[in-house]
Amino acid sequence: MSNMKQTVIYVVACLFIFNLANGQTRYFEPGKSLIFEFTYQSPSKEEVAKGEIIVTPLDSTWQYDKNQKMVNFKYQFSKRDSSYFQIGEHGLAIRDEQEETTGYIENDGYFWTHPFRANIFYITEIAPFPSVFKGSGSVKAKTTLYIRDGWGKFQGKSKRNFKSRKYSGEVAGYEGKNIKQVFMKARHKLGNSTLTLLVVEDLGIIEMNYKFFNGDALLIRLKDVDY
Repeated sequence: MSNMKQTVIYVVACLFIFNLANGQTRYFEPGKSLIFEFTYQSPSKEEVAKGEIIVTPLDSTWQYDKNQKMVNFKYQFSKRDSSYFQIGEHGLAIRDEQEETTGYIENDGYFWTHPFRANIFYITEIAPFPSVFKGSGSVKAKTTLYIRDGWGKFQGKSKRNFKSRKYSGEVAGYEGKNIKQVFMKARHKLGNSTLTLLVVEDLGIIEMNYKFFNGDALLIRLKDVDY
């Protein structure tokens, strides 16, 4: 499956942004690696995979889009049920790579990245892509994603809603921090998928909680930062 076949087009239909701040912390910085831990569950809540993902931003441009920077994802599994992750009804073969390089966009007001998509994570293509409007205000947005050929039955239009607000709860290890909750929903012919992010303004994304159209669930949490 070539990166050219994974090309997507984004159309912003409606966008409301309040109180975007300048000089925001960069979530992805060359020379800083983010270590996430993940658990993947089947619809019956059986744990079918777990491990770590090492995210390393690179100081170069992504070769498929000059407007995007490059980031490397490395996957380390402590558990993986190979019988669960096979070619299924959606016509997608597991890309068995242990790492991949893709693109992301970040500036003072906005962060967006391609999701983890190699190995068992191919299903994230049909879910919302991690996106954060920086700043203290609430944001609502709508986008349309066109998934190109090479993605089996995932190919087609995906309409996505986005909203963010201040998180009212507390997260262990981040007490007293300004935490934002970002909720996104993707509507597709196969069904709806959601992604909920928890974001610390002076650090970045600390949690990604996926609920996929087929009942699968993926929880990803920041474990450590390596400078």
